[in-house]
Amino acid sequence: MTGVVASPATATADAQFTRVDCPPTVVGAHRWCGEVAAPLSGGTQPEGATTTIGFIVSPATGTKQGTLFVNAGGPGGDAYTFVDGTFAEEVHIPRVLNEHFDIVGVQPRGMVGSTGIACDETLQPDPIQVAIEPAGFLRTACAQMGEPFLSSLTTENAARDMEAVRRALGVETINLYGLSYGTYLMSAYASLFPEHTGRIVLDSAMNPDRAWNGILADQQQPYVTGMHRMFGWIAEHDADYHLGTTPHQVYDKWVQVVTRQTGVPPAATPPPLQEADVDPASRAILPMLNATQASRAQLASAAGNVAKGAPLQAVVAPASQVVRAAIPQEQLWPDVATYLQVNLGLATPPEPTPAEIQQVELAKTFTDYTNKLNVSAQVMQTFILCNENQVAGDVTAYPAAIWTNWFAQDVLDSPPLLARSGHSCNGLRPVTKPVAVDPDRLPTRPLQFQSIWDPQTPWDQAMIIHDRYNTTLVTVNNGNHGHVTTGNAKAAAIAADYLLTGKAEEQTIDGPPLAIK
Repeated sequence: MTGVVASPATATADAQFTRVDCPPTVVGAHRWCGEVAAPLSGGTQPEGATTTIGFIVSPATGTKQGTLFVNAGGPGGDAYTFVDGTFAEEVHIPRVLNEHFDIVGVQPRGMVGSTGIACDETLQPDPIQVAIEPAGFLRTACAQMGEPFLSSLTTENAARDMEAVRRALGVETINLYGLSYGTYLMSAYASLFPEHTGRIVLDSAMNPDRAWNGILADQQQPYVTGMHRMFGWIAEHDADYHLGTTPHQVYDKWVQVVTRQTGVPPAATPPPLQEADVDPASRAILPMLNATQASRAQLASAAGNVAKGAPLQAVVAPASQVVRAAIPQEQLWPDVATYLQVNLGLATPPEPTPAEIQQVELAKTFTDYTNKLNVSAQVMQTFILCNENQVAGDVTAYPAAIWTNWFAQDVLDSPPLLARSGHSCNGLRPVTKPVAVDPDRLPTRPLQFQSIWDPQTPWDQAMIIHDRYNTTLVTVNNGNHGHVTTGNAKAAAIAADYLLTGKAEEQTIDGPPLAIK
């Protein structure tokens, strides 16, 4: 990248940044990008070892009323696509927030766009080490980055990187918007730098007390419930999709697609059987059938995987990935129904629009960049989760974790169980503790959005944050993860008004209506 050094007139003498070309995913002509040097670990002055932090600025489109720093969550959410939005259709900053605020996204250290993690791609993995110590193998592969850098991948340093960008831009007070993990990052920044913090919007809040094994473990049952809700919605619209009139009938259609793709049925817990799902003679034993169907699904999937000679890594079907990704984004549920229809031969694939074709062709011109970005995001996330994990693994969860990950194809239970057991971070010990957010240091009362059925940041944990931070709570009557930046116009309007006036009321709102496709 090429660039020039700039120092805003309002900034302190040592605050400067370099303007650089934005990455190819940024299409908006009025947006610009920069870099700053941030301390490698601790402090706010770039003395001694430093690391490069990239950022993107989207200037206010109307009369500027302030500056809003944003984070897309993750850890590992890409700041550039989040702010620009061209290649992040489902999750991006809405125009209503950009009208009166300069939007600033800081690219997390470890990701392409800042100093990205470069690992040895030629290293041949030891299957035993990968199976026993997956994070340890990653540490070995990325050792060329140096232990000081790898240990610096923490939320506290991410907050201090934001402070480095604020200083460089010469902005005295910044407002904050965080999605998911971003709610913790923004709360940490506000607690560390209250004198520079304005208004705070927390969208789908995580509880840092559960970082990190607990965060993922808490998602296990909510994801199963979310899948059942999704199949229930599709069943309610059987006149449009013809996939079944009960959640279990839709589940059976999904099983057919998964089995066609891999030769192995999925192991995810089925929705409860209803009388309409069984013949009259079986209705008397319906409770017994429901009590055993989860085990039967697990056994059938494991038997299929073992028969295919893959006992150490269960096969994951594309249809399973589609379902898991759509659970916390209800606007994708109609797409799941269409996907099942197409794969069952009940419908033809929808024709892409000219705009969609153009976007796909443009994306093909920088696939190398996006591949490197995605890899760096995944690796960086692992280091943050393991570097600051404070929830010990539960060894009693190991048998279930091994079963669901290496034998049964359970795309919902496997990630939570690997985290609950502590297996995910084997070989990578914590180097710090999460930032202890002090509610008394939050300069303003945060605005919080939370849906009732969110599987990624479940309601009970989000309510701990509501009570602890004394937030103004906006309850969203759906199961989405994220609201202000995921197409909920009402939520975006409430957030924009709060950022302008500092005022908000506790209320319940609906999610966007789902479009039948």
